[in-house]
Amino acid sequence: MRKNRSARIFGGMMLLSWLTIPFIGRQHIKRYSSSTMFISFLIMVESYIAEKKKWWIFPNPPHPYLTGEAALLLGPFLAGSLWIKKFTYGHFGRNMLLNAIVDTFFVYPFQRAMSRAKLFRVGTFKEYHLLGIFLLKAALMYVYQHLVVEKPKPQRAFLACYFNASDVIPEMKCFCKNTYAINNGIEERTTAENSIG
Repeated sequence: MRKNRSARIFGGMMLLSWLTIPFIGRQHIKRYSSSTMFISFLIMVESYIAEKKKWWIFPNPPHPYLTGEAALLLGPFLAGSLWIKKFTYGHFGRNMLLNAIVDTFFVYPFQRAMSRAKLFRVGTFKEYHLLGIFLLKAALMYVYQHLVVEKPKPQRAFLACYFNASDVIPEMKCFCKNTYAINNGIEERTTAENSIG
């Protein structure tokens, strides 16, 4: 009976989460999927360590081949991360505030309800440790998105200058101005040298 309840609860959370993903929009899913997968990989490593150290415990997995943690990762975490970045990316403070609200809900009322249902409970970790780890992962995901995914590549920016992409992508304007100044300087020096010659 408890196994069936675990499968229903975790399965229901996964299904509901997946049903919201199409409403995020293909453009946002494509833009933010890389940083979400990056943190998901770190969570998989973290899960292995947590199981060994008994940081938290999922006593009744929903399926022999699917742990409760994997169900949360593939369901609420995946969809939630995409939704939060969609509405807050570009404003780090707003991003962290929304993550803090969501993570606090998970760590305290949600975790305690799951503990009473014997589906999840903290082990050697305290609740505030769990909250701290969640916020750290949220910050890492934002930084990865900003520095690795969003950082414009010089070659792409160079070509974009000749197609007026700087009008569409504001951060390229400075690069384009510098590129023009350098090219203009080279042309002026070349002209002066030819005149002297």
